[in-house]
Amino acid sequence: MKGGRLLLGTAVASVYVFLMLPIAIVVIASFNSGKYLKFPPDGFSLRWYANFFRLQPFMDALALSFVPPSRRRSPSPRRSTTCATPGAGARRSAW
Repeated sequence: MKGGRLLLGTAVASVYVFLMLPIAIVVIASFNSGKYLKFPPDGFSLRWYANFFRLQPFMDALALSFVPPSRRRSPSPRRSTTCATPGAGARRSAW
């Protein structure tokens, strides 16, 4: 029983590392002082973050990320799914 728990814990840890390592590499590379993102970074710079906060389309997208779905102008995923499901079923029954 103890060996099974150890194997399960190792498998779960491996999956977490597999999923999180690319994110960590991108975050570290984002502090690169070079002209392009690369890993390992040439030096430390916040220029990519300064550009992000300076450009209006990025700020609009960031602001939209904090708006709850009930307050957005576009339909919520629940409403979209509810509206699309009968149509998908109607098309499927024609086969």
